[in-house]
Amino acid sequence: MSPETIARLVRSVRTIGVRNTSMLYRERESGLATLRLSFLKHPLFVRRTRTDRHVFQQVFDRRDYDIPALSELKPRVIVDAGAHAGFTSVFFANMFSGAVIHSIEPHPGNFELLSRNAKPYPNIKPFNAALWFQQGSVSLANPDADSSAFQFHGGSSVNAVTVDDVVPDGSIDILKMDVEGAERGIFERRPAWLSRVRALLIETHDQFLPGCSQAVFDALGLYRYDRVIRGDVDLVLFGATER
Repeated sequence: MSPETIARLVRSVRTIGVRNTSMLYRERESGLATLRLSFLKHPLFVRRTRTDRHVFQQVFDRRDYDIPALSELKPRVIVDAGAHAGFTSVFFANMFSGAVIHSIEPHPGNFELLSRNAKPYPNIKPFNAALWFQQGSVSLANPDADSSAFQFHGGSSVNAVTVDDVVPDGSIDILKMDVEGAERGIFERRPAWLSRVRALLIETHDQFLPGCSQAVFDALGLYRYDRVIRGDVDLVLFGATER
């Protein structure tokens, strides 16, 4: 067992306990692990796959989204675009019980588990769709790939929605985006809805599609903001004041 694996397991035991760690990392078992965690109101279902474990570690072990500045916003409206199996949505639902969380996920397998994890939380609203710059449909470029590593492009397989479709008006207190390269097409259009966002949490994917970071930060250049890097995530806090 590598030092990195040992360190990961030790961190997991400290965060979720021996029993839950054992259930999550049973290498000879597949299927779902049902985790009962002291900091969540309801059980969480996690597939015993590399991707689910990675996302779980990001959200609950490393706590990339546990940021005091977000609590200070007292959020009422949250959009989780690229919600995967719902781990971040569940994290937000427990942290911000008064917020409505719109969880957008195009991958059918991910969406099935997202819906299951969201079911006990009436404030999580799942959307089986891809976030894009216009309504219509998109096609998954590699739908059989690792469940957090697929990408999509123009086509006819999955419904596509815009931020304005999900939240037509008013402030979006937190917009979390992990959309596997779609951010380039979205931000290249300098979307007007950006003026309604108070905090942006985004992962860019230049390794899949060069130019993603450039498109995002060109669009953000219209506004005054503070940027903090948290793990794989860029946190952008801004009041949408045009320069």
